[in-house]
Amino acid sequence: MFAPGADGLVFLVAVLVLLAVVLMLPAGRRAVSAALRSLRRLPGLIRAELRGAPPLGPEPRRDDTTPEIPVVDGDRPPPTRMFPQVGRFER
Repeated sequence: MFAPGADGLVFLVAVLVLLAVVLMLPAGRRAVSAALRSLRRLPGLIRAELRGAPPLGPEPRRDDTTPEIPVVDGDRPPPTRMFPQVGRFER
């Protein structure tokens, strides 16, 4: 423990043991594979962004939560001259 560089070696061994434990768990394997997939896709996304192309690929995104915007008619509601009146609840 008192040798030069021993702290780095202890840290490296601790990280390797933690990585082995994570890879033994099914949730850890899923998390590692998801991280590797996102890293593999990152260069293509950067190139698409630099080209000005949309960053989405041909496959649909599952985490896209953009709401659908409804079509708005050309008729606008009549303007009001005062704030809307809110009624009180009758008990």
